[in-house]
Amino acid sequence: MLRAYELLLTHIGFESDLELAALLKPEWGVDLIIGGHSHTILEQPVKVNNILVAQAGTGTDQIGRYFTQNREGLRLLQGSYRNL
Repeated sequence: MLRAYELLLTHIGFESDLELAALLKPEWGVDLIIGGHSHTILEQPVKVNNILVAQAGTGTDQIGRYFTQNREGLRLLQGSYRNL
């Protein structure tokens, strides 16, 4: 059985995204936060409270792709990110 991933798109800055991830309850089901505003460039997402936090970077200079893999009944099992 596949399940949908819960994704938040924000524009509050990297530090605020980290704070938000720390505040979210696991039962809310958020898997990934992709944020903007601070123009932070990350090589890999940061995991906080079992939520991956990634950033949009600046303009179209940083374009990335996030691949996920899961198993029946499990939440986000693993992922890999790469800049294109």
